[in-house]
Amino acid sequence: MQNYKCTVKALAAPDEQLHQEKHFALSECGTVDPSALAPGEVLLRLYAASVDPAFRASMRAVPLEKYMLQPYAVGACVKSFAISKVVASNADNVKVGTLVGGGFNVADWQLYSVCEEGKLPPVLSPPEGVPATCFLGAAGMPGIAALLPIRELYQKQEQEQSDGYVDFTGKTALVTGAAGAVGSLAVQLLKDLGMRVVGCAGSDEKVEFVKELGAEACWNYKTITDPAAALAELAPDGIDLFFDNVGGSILDAALKHMNKHGTILACGAISEYDGAAQPLNNWFYITINRLHVHGFIASDFFAGGAVQAAIPELAARIADGSLKAKETIVSGKFEDGVLPQAFCGLFTGANTGKMIISIEE
Repeated sequence: MQNYKCTVKALAAPDEQLHQEKHFALSECGTVDPSALAPGEVLLRLYAASVDPAFRASMRAVPLEKYMLQPYAVGACVKSFAISKVVASNADNVKVGTLVGGGFNVADWQLYSVCEEGKLPPVLSPPEGVPATCFLGAAGMPGIAALLPIRELYQKQEQEQSDGYVDFTGKTALVTGAAGAVGSLAVQLLKDLGMRVVGCAGSDEKVEFVKELGAEACWNYKTITDPAAALAELAPDGIDLFFDNVGGSILDAALKHMNKHGTILACGAISEYDGAAQPLNNWFYITINRLHVHGFIASDFFAGGAVQAAIPELAARIADGSLKAKETIVSGKFEDGVLPQAFCGLFTGANTGKMIISIEE
């Protein structure tokens, strides 16, 4: 069977948009023979892959200092969170058809790979009626990035009922990137806390989707280009909690619109991953409004087993319908370039909810 891989052809400048032909290379990388597996080995075929904004940092010609993801070497295989399928097995305890990976398991963008049984990623067992791809989305890294920082903040508020901590009930939350993989979950989780949620998204269809999730208001930032005016209209009483996935001009406007002792959960800044950084003119409002700003990444929560406990919890909520997990599935053949095509599309708003690539047989 012919094997293929996707490698880095060239790194991109920080303010340069990714392009499939310029920055990625697809090539054959030998053949695989299932009958040649040694005892204890299994043959994996890439089944589904995630594309996530954070991985844009690995394609930067200029590294982000101190960031966990540093640039690839040119010629290196691209990686992402992924699910693989066992297509041949010479291991007694591993059956053909088993799905492995998901969660925080990273795999090369290579169609086939051989793995020893003892090094196999976790076997996936989704609840009945829930696709295994949920472990790349709402029950994977995006779910962790939404659930655990909100839960941590809420628990801290309960434990420290002192001046400066805001009771969430009936207060206003702003979620940027509200139709995205993390934002769409944050909208629902903040509604669970009794908050009034305002969102922003990149199309009228996405705005309606965010409202369907429970948000009281949402604006299309591509047609309503003045975020200060949008916030004045949709959040007239100010913002108490801001879950930010976007950064840029909306963050700048929100700093001024925050209520005193408000909290900002800084999850991401997709407006700056694939374009020029934007200045913050309202930074002093962190002082004026006595804001609590908490930056985080999902892997911060590994300590103490919180991630391991949260993944089955999120999967169970997807199964019982109390958490809506929207997926944009892009299907195609590996050798036709479906992976880099989808990755580039992530930064032009091609997804609603989590974008996942299904690798066709």
